[in-house]
Amino acid sequence: MTLLDIVKRSLQQRFPDQAMRVVYPVGSWEVEGGSPPGTVIATLRTPDGFEVSFALPALELLRMASQGASASAEASGVINN
Repeated sequence: MTLLDIVKRSLQQRFPDQAMRVVYPVGSWEVEGGSPPGTVIATLRTPDGFEVSFALPALELLRMASQGASASAEASGVINN
């Protein structure tokens, strides 16, 4: 069990809201080409220097951006369901 698993389980036991989670701010990010072709590497960094990189298909990154824009618009009241 990882430290992140322990934190997640602790939150789930303490709070009934299953959406509760530990969230870190992004201080900077970088997207670069990966291998095989069509893959990108997205690196996210916190202001205090922690960083993690993910490899994913470029179209998946585009889908994430689209969903992020939709979620932001809904949260700001621009889009009403």
